[in-house]
Amino acid sequence: MLVMKSQFFKPFWLRLTAALLFCGLFQAQIAAQTDTEVEEETPNLYTGVSAVILPKDKTEINLINSVSSFWIAVNDYDGDIQATRITNRYRYSRADHLLRVSHGFSKNGRWDLGADLYYTRTRLDDEARSSALRVFGNDNSPDGKTYSGVSAVGVQVRFMPFRKLPELTLRAGLSQPLARSEELRLRLNAQRTQLFLSGVYSTRIGPEFTRLFTSRHEIAPAYGRKQKSFFCTRHRCLYCV
Repeated sequence: MLVMKSQFFKPFWLRLTAALLFCGLFQAQIAAQTDTEVEEETPNLYTGVSAVILPKDKTEINLINSVSSFWIAVNDYDGDIQATRITNRYRYSRADHLLRVSHGFSKNGRWDLGADLYYTRTRLDDEARSSALRVFGNDNSPDGKTYSGVSAVGVQVRFMPFRKLPELTLRAGLSQPLARSEELRLRLNAQRTQLFLSGVYSTRIGPEFTRLFTSRHEIAPAYGRKQKSFFCTRHRCLYCV
């Protein structure tokens, strides 16, 4: 008889999960008030993602959270039936937390700089029906173990390449692994330096909607035993109110 533990679903973990989901949906942009003559009705806290380059002395803070989970099947070839059968299933869960702080330095408002801090948690459970939310706990048992830590730090620059085309913004950056040991870097999947270049092109559709075309290209140079470089590209089209 299989008995599944439910210790994770204690009030503390429920509150923590709700808080993480809330933080993932909330992104704040804080404007540094350095001019004492700014009018009182000028807000200094904005919600949502800024689609433009930050003006000089303005600061943007984003906290982005994501959780992913999937099964890993163990296959074994059975010579009696000359076929492959699944002998076991594991559950792999991963939680990523990104803190991004950007600040405007340009007087003409065409570029800003940012810093990224990545915190990652991973867990591999022997039971595929285990809850994906167990990645937030520290229940290290024979059937599963959680690994966590600051996985990487990064820097990025966001800029407007053409003054007469403010709808187009580009972002280029670099992230460097920061885990304290090689084993932890392996568990957190943070072994390589990564470079990226992304672009956003926005257009208005009527008075209430905005269409965003995004493109992102990433490259991870060869590292240690990983003798091949990794390249990834993806494109999206989003409609925002």
